[in-house]
Amino acid sequence: WLPCAHVFGQLVDCHAHIRWGLHMTVVDAPLNVIDYAKEVQPHLFIGVPRIYEKVYSNLVAKLGGKIKLAKVPLLGGIIKKKAKEAIGMSNCVYAITGAAPINPDILKLFHTLDIPLYEGYGMTETTAGASLGYKKNHKFGTVGKPFSGTELMISDTGEILFRGRHVMKGYYKNPEATADTIDADGWLHSGDKGEIDSDGYVKITGRIKELYVSSGGKNIA
Repeated sequence: WLPCAHVFGQLVDCHAHIRWGLHMTVVDAPLNVIDYAKEVQPHLFIGVPRIYEKVYSNLVAKLGGKIKLAKVPLLGGIIKKKAKEAIGMSNCVYAITGAAPINPDILKLFHTLDIPLYEGYGMTETTAGASLGYKKNHKFGTVGKPFSGTELMISDTGEILFRGRHVMKGYYKNPEATADTIDADGWLHSGDKGEIDSDGYVKITGRIKELYVSSGGKNIA
């Protein structure tokens, strides 16, 4: 769903599969992802919010009011099974979304159907991910907790700051931009506003830099 020129696409589509010996199916176009998923029934599914919006729309259109019955014993099991088959996630043990905010209703529906969809957060400068929710350690409305080895703090102005081995050393041949982004103590300034709740979960609350990320994961100045 993302080209290898994109840091997340490169990390997930290339390095992760080599590192863990995973089988990967390449989709010829984002709009065909559901058709491919139905055929492959992947264990791991990763996409930007726009992909999950498409899946969500299909589910709502097909299930309608039956969604409310998904929590009913026995009957709910049948509905969940059919729903998973319909979107190609019968075998899914982990689904991740990132690159842009996702509608909480989408997350809640997926979890109602026992599809483990979690939201992550990061940027190119942090080698993609910096925090992620996962089983028994997630909270709706947040982007999970920082990865092991990742230092994350909120500045006095409310900006999210990162520090760690995966944080870049600087922008290529651009010391001015590097100095504007990484301070003297090695903290990377994300340009995002956020907060950390009492349980350690990170929540994105806004932007400091004039940059908008679409549901397709594109940066728009």
